[in-house]
Amino acid sequence: MDEPVRQCVACRQRRPKRVLLRFIRTRSSSIECDSAQTKEGRGAYLCPDLACIEKAKAHDLVGRAFGQKAPVSLYVDIVNRLRRRTTPSVETMLGFAARSRKLTTGVTAVERGARNEKIGLIVVAPEAGEATRKRIETLGRRVGVPVIVHSGTRPLDEVVGRPNCRCVGVTDREFIQSILKLSK
Repeated sequence: MDEPVRQCVACRQRRPKRVLLRFIRTRSSSIECDSAQTKEGRGAYLCPDLACIEKAKAHDLVGRAFGQKAPVSLYVDIVNRLRRRTTPSVETMLGFAARSRKLTTGVTAVERGARNEKIGLIVVAPEAGEATRKRIETLGRRVGVPVIVHSGTRPLDEVVGRPNCRCVGVTDREFIQSILKLSK
């Protein structure tokens, strides 16, 4: 079965419906974003790209699709959502590092890697015991490796895909720099 395709009101390119932003006119004649793409009614579609959103805002292309004026706040809200969605987080970077095999997991392995100068950053789960956290922080100070406590929305073991993981060491310099920058 073929995937549904829709056309962006700004760039006029046809793309799979699932990758586009969908807008609908509600019964009260207001225009809103239907991010789940489940609401009834005719839709207008826009690429999730800043250039398309800016063009649509400049010429009110979403409003034109419905024969009325769309509020500027609609476009501002979409830009803000897009920026939040495309800004990486510490969790995202840790997930990428795990899939790239640039992490060492487990307290013993992290200690060994830090002593052998293969680890440049240690991330500890807040669920780790007090003794474990102190042990890792002492190790970090002794070998000169920064230690941060994971403060994301998902548990560390879920982020890195290792059950009961309380500590990870990052081995790749670029991941280390990105994670440190994002954690500030």
